[in-house]
Parts: sequence; structure tokens; C-alpha cells
Amino acid sequence: MLNRMEKAGLVTRRQDEIDQRISRVYLTEKGSQMCEELKKVMADLNDKCFGNFTEEEKEVFKILLEKMAENIEKAKNK
Repeated sequence: MLNRMEKAGLVTRRQDEIDQRISRVYLTEKGSQMCEELKKVMADLNDKCFGNFTEEEKEVFKILLEKMAENIEKAKNK
């Protein structure tokens, strides 16, 4: 995935200045712009999905989803 992101111009890799065995990954300007766009899209989606939920309802929903995830994980390990 990192290779695809690099080819798309979203990230760049650079060798660490101190330890040449380490490659560091940085967002490019294009990657930063896309990140900001995605934040807006996610905020809009969040508003559309949970716009009329109270904070308490959101918290209950989160707890229920976490329980479902735990149940699925337990079922996979059987």
C-alpha cells in the first residue's frame, strides 16, 4: 500500500539522517491536501449518520459495536 501511495504522490520516503537503515515516510503536499479533504468527507458522513443522535446515544452505540466486535473475535478464535 505504501508503494501505491508513493506512486500516487501522496507520500515520500527518506532515509533517516542518523541511521541509514531506517526509512521515514512523510506526507507530500498532495497527501496533506487529500487528508484535509477526507477529514471533511468524514465529518459530513458523520453528521449524516449521527446528526439526530444525542451524545448519550452515540456512546451507547459505540459500546454496542465494541461488544459486537468482541463477539466476532471470540467466534473466530473457536
